[in-house]
Amino acid sequence: MQRRDINAADAPAPAGQYTQAVKVSSGGRTLYISGQVGVAADGSIPEGAEAQCALAWRNLQAQLRAPPAWG
Repeated sequence: MQRRDINAADAPAPAGQYTQAVKVSSGGRTLYISGQVGVAADGSIPEGAEAQCALAWRNLQAQLRAPPAWG
């Protein structure tokens, strides 16, 4: 089993010693993503729940695009 931690450069840094996504390869590939929040990469927080939810989804998409997410 091979494990690779992923933290997208265009999403906020994880808190503490956490990682934003983990790719596990063992006969197949699985990507675990967790902890995406409505905070921008620069640490700013948009006004309102709708804007924060939209940003959380963009942060999740950033983890999916980050190398080596699927490569």
